[in-house]
Amino acid sequence: MRVRGFFVLAVATMGSLAMLASSMIAFGQYQQYRSASVAIGLVDTLRHSTQFVERMSQERGRHSQIVVVPLNRNMEHKKRLDEGIRATDEIIAAIRASSRHLNAVDAAIAESRLVQIETSLKRLREDSASEYTKPEAERTKDVGRRILEQAVVAVAPANILISELQIRLQAEQPQVAAITRIKQTSNKLRDVSGRRSTHISQYVGSGKAFTPDAAREVRELTGQVAAHWQSLNEAVNEIGTTPELARAMTETRKMFFGKGEQRYQEMMQAGTEGRAPNIDPTVWWNESQVYLKTTLSTRDAATTDAMELATASKTQAWLHVVMALVGMLVTIGIVT
Repeated sequence: MRVRGFFVLAVATMGSLAMLASSMIAFGQYQQYRSASVAIGLVDTLRHSTQFVERMSQERGRHSQIVVVPLNRNMEHKKRLDEGIRATDEIIAAIRASSRHLNAVDAAIAESRLVQIETSLKRLREDSASEYTKPEAERTKDVGRRILEQAVVAVAPANILISELQIRLQAEQPQVAAITRIKQTSNKLRDVSGRRSTHISQYVGSGKAFTPDAAREVRELTGQVAAHWQSLNEAVNEIGTTPELARAMTETRKMFFGKGEQRYQEMMQAGTEGRAPNIDPTVWWNESQVYLKTTLSTRDAATTDAMELATASKTQAWLHVVMALVGMLVTIGIVT
C-alpha cells in the first residue's frame, strides 16, 4: 500500500509539473501570438503611412507646377491636381481606418498626427488655389518655393508617425521591424528625389531658368539622393536579400539610377543654363513619375516580406498554443 501510495504521489507530481510546463508554454506562445497580431496592425498602418508620403510627393509636384504655368494653360493641370488631392485624401482615410485596429494609445497617436497633416494640407491647398487663379504677373514672387516648403511641412507629421510606429514594432517584433526599416529609407529616397523633380517641373512649366537658390538646392538634393541610395543598399545587405528585395533593388538601379538619372541630369543642366524646355509639362510629368515610382520598389517588397513574416509568426504561435493545450489535456487524462 505504501509503495502504491508513493507511486500515485509521484505520478501526480509529475503530472502537475507537466501541466505547469504546458501552461507556461501555452502562455508564452499566446504572448507571441498577441505580439504578432499587434505587429500585423502596425505593418498595415505603416504601409498606408509610407504610401501617404508618396501620394503627398505627387500632390506637391502638381501644386508646384500649376502655380507657375500661365493662367490660360492651367485647366489641364487643375484636373490633375484635383485627382492628386483625391488620391491623397483617400490614403489619409486608409491610415485612419487601419489605425483603428491598433491599441488605444497607438490609435490616439496616429489620429493626432493625421489632424496635423490635415491642418497643414488645408493651408497648402488654399494658398495654392489663391495663386494659380491669378494672372501670372499678379502671383507672389517665388511662389513655387513657398508651395514646396509648405508641402514639406505637411508631410513631416507622417514621417514622425512612421518613426513612432517603427519604435512600437521594434518592441513587439524586432525581426519584422528590421525589414520595415527598409521602407523608411526607401521613402526618404522617394522624398528627396521628388523634391528635386519638383524643381525641374517648375522649370518646364514656367520656361524660366533655375534661380541661384533653386540651382543650389537641386545640387544638394542630388547629393542626398546618392546618400539615401547608399543607405538603402546597406539596409538591405544588413537583413539579407530576399528574392523580392533583390528584384526591387535591380529595378531601382536600372530604371531610376540608370535611365532616369541620365534624364534628370540633362534636365538639370538645361534648367541651370536657362535653355527653353524641349518637352511639354504634361509629358515631363508622366515621364518623371515612371522614374520616381521605381524608387519605391524596395518599399513595396519590404512591406510584402514584413507582412508575410508577421503572419507566419502569428500562425506558428497559435499552432504552438494549441499543441500546449492538447498536451495539458493529455496529461490530465493520464493523471486521472
